[in-house]
Amino acid sequence: MTYVFDFRVMVVVYAFKYFCEAIALAYVWYSHRRYEPARYWAIGMALNAIGSLLILIAWDSSPSWLVVARSLVVFMGFLVFSSGILQASSRRLPWRSFLALTCVTLTAQWWFTDVARSGAARVAIFNIFLTICTSYVAFCVLRVPRGPLRATQLVIATMLLLQSAATLCRALSMTNIEFLFPLRSDLAIFGIALISIGSSFMLTLALAIFTSQRTTALLEATLDNLTQGVAMFDADQKLIICNRRYGEIYGLDTDHMQPGTPLQTIVTDRIARGIFAGSSAHEYFRERTAPVIEATTALQQLTTGAPS
Repeated sequence: MTYVFDFRVMVVVYAFKYFCEAIALAYVWYSHRRYEPARYWAIGMALNAIGSLLILIAWDSSPSWLVVARSLVVFMGFLVFSSGILQASSRRLPWRSFLALTCVTLTAQWWFTDVARSGAARVAIFNIFLTICTSYVAFCVLRVPRGPLRATQLVIATMLLLQSAATLCRALSMTNIEFLFPLRSDLAIFGIALISIGSSFMLTLALAIFTSQRTTALLEATLDNLTQGVAMFDADQKLIICNRRYGEIYGLDTDHMQPGTPLQTIVTDRIARGIFAGSSAHEYFRERTAPVIEATTALQQLTTGAPS
């Protein structure tokens, strides 16, 4: 159905893609304090890369044991990867159901390798398995309750559904149904591969962003539960992050609590509302900006009675 050279090039491209994603996700795992789901993502992609490379071994006359072995490696990689995604979404992978489906799929692949000897049916079944599992994981992510990470989770689910659609198209292209003939054209095959590879890289990027956002959300939740007001400024005297209590102490509105707000704006607002402590507004401004420039510690009492 496809030329030998084209087939092998496509396999190498997919294997290289999985390998790059495994490295990227391993770095996400390492740089975010050994975030466990990221480890599953990296291991899953590494197994997919290995399974893809195994396809190059006697691809045109593969013995049944090799077909089953390489499919099992890819399936396990996909299940481990999916387990990480569901764990990050506070859900559990139905291992028993997925493993039962894996056994049925591997048995069917063995049948079409040794008995019926249909390579097209074997590859179609392989892709149908991936379609079912990917769609299930995507719908589980879509059902996650709303929260600060909801937008990124929707992107993850969308990329999974795109991969699922591309995989289904690959499965349908293996059939002999006449109205599906356009799916077997070179342009269609290239388009399906492009969608699959593009959505896969976008999924990896979304997972990396999701991990960073999760760390930020945990930090913000921790800060907001402190009874003290906390704020961090950069070398340019611009706000990096502050907690809710900091805004309550100084009566800041939402605009003045956004990252990037100059310290001068915040201090000027305190002076304008008359809650500063000190002999003069100029002296208070100098004292309040000094800790950002120099390492100093000071405790003052505001006119409202709150410590500053």
